[in-house]
Amino acid sequence: MPFPFPQHGRGAPGPCRPEPPECPRPPSECKPCPPPCPCPREAFAYLTQSGTLEVCRRSGEIPFCGECLLGGGFTREGGKVRIPAPGFYQAAYTLHLPAAKPLNTVFCLQADGRNLPGSVLRVWKPPGSGSASFAAQVIWEAAAPCALRLASSRDFRLDSPGPSDTMATLSILPLRS
Repeated sequence: MPFPFPQHGRGAPGPCRPEPPECPRPPSECKPCPPPCPCPREAFAYLTQSGTLEVCRRSGEIPFCGECLLGGGFTREGGKVRIPAPGFYQAAYTLHLPAAKPLNTVFCLQADGRNLPGSVLRVWKPPGSGSASFAAQVIWEAAAPCALRLASSRDFRLDSPGPSDTMATLSILPLRS
């Protein structure tokens, strides 16, 4: 059962969407990730989105089409990262929003479509406001291999002042005992 989101006031964004079908994206928009690191003890995933931060209505996820680094069996499928094995993981995401661009949404990390408690971040940035950065992280247990994504409750598009400005990052690390 997804983590419930409290609703406050009129027009408050709702919960992150469950996984609907993917948005069609031109193949040239997303670069393929390099092959995973062959060394299994270097398990990690690091994805970026630069220039434009866009969430499509149908998918609800940040596509992370920028540079990415993957190791130890992690793979990327669109905006999702495939977690290769059961275990405990730490995931962290950051959002860098440009000045003067409004945004009203809720972000959360989802593992196989389920919201991860502790990863929910409500963002309300009024029109004309300055730039802002937001971050959240979570530790969770994956009972089996799964897909992790950063989802938004609303679709939007934000363009950065520069085409190589980093708008979002997502990092995932396995926790070893």
